[in-house]
Amino acid sequence: MKPNHYEKILGVLVELKQSHPKCSMGRHLATALEPNTWNMTDAEVFDCLEKYKSRLSIDIFHSDSDIDNIINDGINLNNILHEDEEDD
Repeated sequence: MKPNHYEKILGVLVELKQSHPKCSMGRHLATALEPNTWNMTDAEVFDCLEKYKSRLSIDIFHSDSDIDNIINDGINLNNILHEDEEDD
């Protein structure tokens, strides 16, 4: 019997857990399905998860601390730019 979209969704979530074990299911779902999931069909959810999984396969995973550092660097961009000007 051919799996339905609900079963396919579960399969994709298992694949995501195996390929990115440190990333929570909540993060995967929130990222793949943003911004609105209330009216999505199972087929739409499956399609979004497949597209997300494809993007992840070519993307580099960053830890929460890496992301925090990137955000802090962005917040302090003026300081970083001034440091570069002083080096010149």
